[in-house]
Amino acid sequence: MSSVVISEIICSHPVPKFPYYHAKIKITNRTDSVYYVNKLIANRVGVRDYSIFNNGDFVFEPIIKPMSVTFIMARADWSNNDTAHIEMELIEESSKDVVSLSKQAAAPGYGGYWNKAWKYYFSVVANDRHGVERVNEPIHLSTTLYADRIISPKDEVRVVEVDSLTGLQREIPSQVYGISKPYTAVSNESIQNSISFDLAFFANVNSKSGKVYLVFYGNEKASRPQYMSKLVVTGTAPGLTIENEYYTINLHGKSGSLNQITTKLGVNKLLEHQLETNGSVHWNPGVYSPPTAWTHTSDWESLTTYFEESGPVFLMTQRGGPLPLYDQTAVSQSYIFYADAPFIRVNSVFDVNEGTYIQALRNGEIVFNHDVITSFALRDKLGEIKHTVVTDLPRFEEIALTYDADIPWAAFYNPDDGVGFAEITLNTSAMRRNGGLAKLEHHHQYVNWGPWCYLTRNLIFPYGSQNPQRMSYVPDTSTYFEDMLFLPFKMPHGAGKDEQFRQVEEAYQMFINPLNVQVEHETDKRVPAQFVLGPRLAGEIKESEDKPWPITLDKQYTRFRQSPILLNEIYFKEKDGKYYYR
Repeated sequence: MSSVVISEIICSHPVPKFPYYHAKIKITNRTDSVYYVNKLIANRVGVRDYSIFNNGDFVFEPIIKPMSVTFIMARADWSNNDTAHIEMELIEESSKDVVSLSKQAAAPGYGGYWNKAWKYYFSVVANDRHGVERVNEPIHLSTTLYADRIISPKDEVRVVEVDSLTGLQREIPSQVYGISKPYTAVSNESIQNSISFDLAFFANVNSKSGKVYLVFYGNEKASRPQYMSKLVVTGTAPGLTIENEYYTINLHGKSGSLNQITTKLGVNKLLEHQLETNGSVHWNPGVYSPPTAWTHTSDWESLTTYFEESGPVFLMTQRGGPLPLYDQTAVSQSYIFYADAPFIRVNSVFDVNEGTYIQALRNGEIVFNHDVITSFALRDKLGEIKHTVVTDLPRFEEIALTYDADIPWAAFYNPDDGVGFAEITLNTSAMRRNGGLAKLEHHHQYVNWGPWCYLTRNLIFPYGSQNPQRMSYVPDTSTYFEDMLFLPFKMPHGAGKDEQFRQVEEAYQMFINPLNVQVEHETDKRVPAQFVLGPRLAGEIKESEDKPWPITLDKQYTRFRQSPILLNEIYFKEKDGKYYYR
């Protein structure tokens, strides 16, 4: 019997730490020699992606230490009930003798490769690190693949959810979008033809847990998937009607702005404005530079640009152009409506292309008819929820209430009807490309009420100050960005203050503490060894009698640098005052 042997092989399904089909290879070394792993072959395919644990400790070098038990976690595609065959070539450190090992084992009847018609896959690992239960959290990610591995991303891509405990694999709806033209300008050892695209799907991950999603591709015979979606879109752009199980939303026929909302969830309450100008609920960005009139994105009569992306996961509309009467401005505004989520994501970018004197520059404005909304609440940055009946605040012309520009969320609601509408602030930023820092003046949010109720975020707003006649200068190359959620929500009858707004707080927590998402690709056979062990090949690390490097630099077998998933700091643990990868 050899003194260094493969003593066990276990075929395993993807799990968050090792998010690919893999073989757990146990090697027992009963000698005083150090061995280097020169080649590892799984089912007749050279393996470049593997990690080594020696006596329970992770090791960077591909070595097997003396008198040790070593486990190698090797990426290996295996099928249910097949025989897994492992071959290894080791090199003894001092003698340079080659030792060949081999062993085979029966694969289990579950957890194997999802579908061999799809030749390739990459892994997406989603971890919750904030104690938030994740239900249908939207994941948007970008990826780039070798162009010869995929012909049509929309036809070929499949997302498969893996149960970490049982290995059960389930295809889930996904949406491919943003496909680039293939890069073909140069093709050599350093640069390969590539194609980029975006991908969206919903992740469901338990609190303080993780889950693997496998993205399969490489099946040129695949037909485009026909997923059932809970998102129903009708009408003519930009005046679409969007419906899911949570709401029905009507967009304005000219501006494309959010016009009316009917909250479902057993409430079936119409939330609208319909009092001023075009009557939309969502107005801004907006500008006022007298004597030119107030204007807002909701006042667009026609759009300079319009873009739409629709699929089983989401609908995105993106509208753009100068604000009416203000050709020196440029606005882009996006809505994302999700099939399985109650919120709408809202992005806006406001550019000032020519220096302008103004009395108001505002964003984040929502307006409701006072007949449908009676109360107001906000959640401050310390976590306290404050609420009031709107008519208990000063009436317009007075400003009813001001509050910080970046509070987590504010909401209008009607406790009698059990319905509300929240604006959740995820990110606001201001920048200036030339001439100094961005300008913000009288920067806060405020509420007003009369026959309507509205809230808005001031970016520059002398008009609402004690000296409203002043004209503030906004320099050219100024840009203002906002990222928000709009959330129509149901208020549980008779619930306490915190429970009334639980749905709003959960949406806020999901987005400010998103899932930690990491992507893991296999190392392709065409990647040169010097991309992997560059410093050694370049002579920056000198070989010596104390530290030889007796590995064949064959790119079919040369192990890639360690998996980014494995080296994620969530696996970086303290032991005896030192940190190590467990």
